[in-house]
Amino acid sequence: MVWRHPDAVLNELEPFESELDSWFLKSIKACPSRLRPFPEHLLVLMGISKLWDKPNRDPVLMRDGHVMSALDFIKSDDTSDVFTVTNGTNPVTSVLF
Repeated sequence: MVWRHPDAVLNELEPFESELDSWFLKSIKACPSRLRPFPEHLLVLMGISKLWDKPNRDPVLMRDGHVMSALDFIKSDDTSDVFTVTNGTNPVTSVLF
């Protein structure tokens, strides 16, 4: 995946049919979501980002005292009550989204 500046002009050609993952396309079409930014903690949890200040601990998404999966977070319309903790710590120092 190539990272771009948000203001960069998107001028890449469409991929060829053979380069597309049809299972992935069907999956994301089955569960459409509005365009929105995702917090860095979620990107780290999914393995997309490496920008994490605690490399020996994984971020954990929590809602109402229960662990929440990345997929549940993405599917949620309201994530204002979700917070993240690092695996093995108390949620006292959590980061609100």
